[in-house]
Amino acid sequence: MRTFLALIMCAFLVHSSMAKEYFVSQKTGDDKNKGTQKSPFKTIQKASDIAVAGDTITVLEGTYREQITPKNGGKEGKPITYQAAKDAKVEIKGSEIITGWEKHEGDIWKTKVSNEIFGNFNPYQLVLTGDWYRDNGKPQHLGEVFLNGKALFEKESYEALTSEASPRQKHAPNNHLRWFVQSDEKETTFFVVFGKDVDPNEELVEISVRESCFLPEKEYLNYITIRGFEFSQAATQWAPPTQEQIGLIAVRWCKGWIIEDNIISNSKSTGITLGKYSDHLHTDQFPMPDMKKNGYARYIECVFRAQKYGWNKENIGSHIIRNNVIFDCGQTAICGSMGAAWSIIENNEIYGIYRFKEFGGDEMAGIKFHAAIDTIIRNNYIHHNISGLWLDWMTQGTIVVKNVFAYNDDCDIFAEVNHGPYFVGNNVLASRRSIFYNSGGGAFVHNILGGFITTLTDPRFTPYFFPHETQVAGFMLIDFTDNRYFNNIFANRSNLHIDNKDGLRDSFGLIRYNNIENNRLIAKGNIYFNTSKPFNLETGYVLFEDFDNDIKVIEEGKDVFLTLNLPEDFKNSETQIVTTETLGRAHYPDAPFVNPDGSKIVVDKDMLGTSRPTQPMAGPLEGLEAGANKIKVWEKRK
Repeated sequence: MRTFLALIMCAFLVHSSMAKEYFVSQKTGDDKNKGTQKSPFKTIQKASDIAVAGDTITVLEGTYREQITPKNGGKEGKPITYQAAKDAKVEIKGSEIITGWEKHEGDIWKTKVSNEIFGNFNPYQLVLTGDWYRDNGKPQHLGEVFLNGKALFEKESYEALTSEASPRQKHAPNNHLRWFVQSDEKETTFFVVFGKDVDPNEELVEISVRESCFLPEKEYLNYITIRGFEFSQAATQWAPPTQEQIGLIAVRWCKGWIIEDNIISNSKSTGITLGKYSDHLHTDQFPMPDMKKNGYARYIECVFRAQKYGWNKENIGSHIIRNNVIFDCGQTAICGSMGAAWSIIENNEIYGIYRFKEFGGDEMAGIKFHAAIDTIIRNNYIHHNISGLWLDWMTQGTIVVKNVFAYNDDCDIFAEVNHGPYFVGNNVLASRRSIFYNSGGGAFVHNILGGFITTLTDPRFTPYFFPHETQVAGFMLIDFTDNRYFNNIFANRSNLHIDNKDGLRDSFGLIRYNNIENNRLIAKGNIYFNTSKPFNLETGYVLFEDFDNDIKVIEEGKDVFLTLNLPEDFKNSETQIVTTETLGRAHYPDAPFVNPDGSKIVVDKDMLGTSRPTQPMAGPLEGLEAGANKIKVWEKRK
């Protein structure tokens, strides 16, 4: 009998521990159902409330207007998976549909909504705020108005609805479509210009009402997978590194998430946030407290307090963000303050960041990371943003490879106050400014740079770590000469011109590094075109002063091509296979350039995976020829 009972108990335990799949259907579901395929739930939240490690939540086609708030996390090898059903279009929106529009005056329409629609979060009574944010004299609410899926411009007054577009916005598409809001204790009133001959009662008009679309109930919920959805229209707050950072998808402070194959758009601020802990100090409070210390001082404190909240590889980071399309967000597509360490960001397309230029600040880029430790950023297509990739503070052990940057307004890569080591190789940087630089410890290898470089010194002391750890090893001023440039093509277009102003130092090529005492710059095997010039101690370079590469990145359907011209003898630079030994050690950390797993770097393949010979070509691609070249460098996935 005891044996029989033991067998029954074992069978029960095995059955109860088996992973379950819950189904959700907006059309046929009911939250009183069992959550099976034949009896699905109606809301994703219902399934989220009961899912545990190893379970899967499959969501059937439909538009789900809810903020998903997971209460549980998964375990290593047993994540909780949220996925759209195969071939289904599943939208998760932070907005609600608004109707009842009445013609108010001229082209201005008006409607009122009860504040009950917002619950405890009314984004039309909250404004963007936080460290390094600038409202340009025109405060912006967190909420937005959308016409047929497109965000409209918020104006600061009723009178401004019919005024001229501001200089910042005059080139933005549809800048004449605008809204103004008034909100009191009971109701919120919208005044909107939808455009000539547009009746909003016959169109889809939405307003954002939720602060996020996917926001865990608490921190340390690990191993969650999110796959195949379309997320949009949340009223996200400005996300500087000194506050928690909440995006359309907010990873918060945890480990091991996978976010893949999603379409993410129309966040007021940020698409995906990989987090900073929240301890309700500094700017986690809104409105901001009266602070006597500036953001620089507060962030140094944040770094040290991170140890209190478990900032190490065992607890935090190691996320995978891949195969997503992220666009039309106001601040960043992906950001993270310490929470992005040990993560992989790959195969994403990012564009349209800082879409309206309606506010400003120093935290805006396609990707903006602080303390990207041993992070891999590879094979992304990052284009038409305010900036492409911004690596700020404590970038160490990070690898940036095989990415295509193009048509970014300010720069392709901004490396700010880092000590390294970090590696940037086999990339196409085709915007007007390729690199904005006030860091040390960088290695730039086999890139093609279509624009100029800006370098400047910076009086800030910033931390560096013991290799592959989060323990601070020291603080030091930035040495912007502690860098390496091997086998790059400086393909300066002849129509680009620069003028040094505002204390910046712009140059085509590496001439900015000339005649500096205690210079640690190492450069060899580079090719320079037009007004690009080498470093005066550089060896093994080739200079073509009167040759225009006419470098471009062009799209043809899903295919993305690099086009450029090259002269007959462009292969004459003294290149070599670059390795960890070639690159030496970053000065202040006294650490080698290695992969995040500690293995040696060997740049023996180009950005498309072609093997390099002993004397490789400069730039990211083997097989280039004299004359016109057109090479497919990326393929869109959506």
